[in-house]
Amino acid sequence: MLQRVSTAAIRDNRPGEAEDALAFARVAGMAIRHGEHDSKDGLLHAFGPVTVQMLAAENAMVVDKPQVALAIGAQLAGTKYPPPWPWQRHRLDIAAAHAAMRQYPEALAVLQQIRRELPEWLVKQRFARDILAGMIEKRRTLTAEVRELADFVQVPY
Repeated sequence: MLQRVSTAAIRDNRPGEAEDALAFARVAGMAIRHGEHDSKDGLLHAFGPVTVQMLAAENAMVVDKPQVALAIGAQLAGTKYPPPWPWQRHRLDIAAAHAAMRQYPEALAVLQQIRRELPEWLVKQRFARDILAGMIEKRRTLTAEVRELADFVQVPY
């Protein structure tokens, strides 16, 4: 619940409330003794310290602080997360942060990694298309790799 409070507050321009809710969620996440708790009930939920950090990165992107999202992403690099799609959603935030910082090769590398790990999921993500479309719009020439990924996620160029 605290995660939802935080995301709603950050999107409603209430950063203090968002940070308070995130702080409480962080405390709750640290109370889980064995890392991320996976519900294993078919609802595909997990919660723990990694989940809270992923949310902090998402919140950072909402308020246009890509450098904060990248710092969090660096801390979480190589982390194992129970359900794959929430982790890949976090990776999309990291790709968006790289693109916002004009680090296009890094953003492309993240998108390609997601494609290798969960291609059927990536092709359905509007956020992935938006990230790639923004990169294409700002580049003078497109590499074969960018064109191929654009074709894969169905972004016109």
